[in-house]
Amino acid sequence: MPRNRAEADKDFTEFAVGAYPALLKTARLMTSDLHAAEDMVQNALERVYVRWHRHASWDSPHAYARQVLVNLVIKATKRKWHNEIAHAVPPERDAAGGVEHTAERRDLGVALRSLPAAQRVALVLRYYEDLSVEETARTLGCSAGTVKSRTNRALTALRTSGVLAEYDIGGGS
Repeated sequence: MPRNRAEADKDFTEFAVGAYPALLKTARLMTSDLHAAEDMVQNALERVYVRWHRHASWDSPHAYARQVLVNLVIKATKRKWHNEIAHAVPPERDAAGGVEHTAERRDLGVALRSLPAAQRVALVLRYYEDLSVEETARTLGCSAGTVKSRTNRALTALRTSGVLAEYDIGGGS
């Protein structure tokens, strides 16, 4: 436990630097937009920072930050107007900021963006974050059955599109 504010700030900075890349990947998969994902992660980390003095009582600061991030994404998807209209699809970028050129990754990104937000978030939490059905349900604030049905509908849609042929996800057709 930090003894003063400077130590607490240093602890949080170390946490944020370490957690940022994973949170950004998760947010990007859930939002399908790099800039929106960056904003969501920054907002999530800001909210975690405000409560950082309680982090010793958390089971996992990363799980807490992910929960805050998921809540922000869900809240944003419920808004009627998002204040931005995309006119072009930017190139996909890898973790280092370089452009990804694989057609399969592009196709998967397009297919994920075509899913309803609730299904996309359930898939990201189940298969990217590798959470159990029960953990995903707790994170989303819904029943395990809802997680299963959202995941099943999403995987069915992705299989139908043919985009999962290159991936081993969700048990195959």
